[in-house]
Amino acid sequence: MASPTARTSRATPLGTATAWRAGAIDPALWQRQIHPDDRERVLSLSSQAVRERPNHAFEYRIIAADGHIVWLRNIVNVVVENDTAQGIAGVSVDITDQKSVEQERDELARALLNAYEKERAAIARELHDGLGSCLRPL
Repeated sequence: MASPTARTSRATPLGTATAWRAGAIDPALWQRQIHPDDRERVLSLSSQAVRERPNHAFEYRIIAADGHIVWLRNIVNVVVENDTAQGIAGVSVDITDQKSVEQERDELARALLNAYEKERAAIARELHDGLGSCLRPL
């Protein structure tokens, strides 16, 4: 289920489905817009999915026309006729806001863990120093 802040767009940076079907859009445009760090994984997964024909979903980044990063979740069905993959049908959901919240959550979790470890070390020092001062007179 998409988050309440997720947005589904009929006209993506890649164009509309109608334009795709009409051949008005360069099919390689999508490949070029995939973030370089995600490109190999996404293209491999997409090729494998068309060959094996499972319905699938995956997340990746694209570089928008203005240069900013957009996180997408693609939900894809492989269209099969006469036991042959004929194409794909799906939707791309903008999950950039969700990814930002996840990143913030992860940063807060790391900060909390660091604070916990520092406090634990401070308590251990206090116990060690306190025990040492108690044992000195003996």
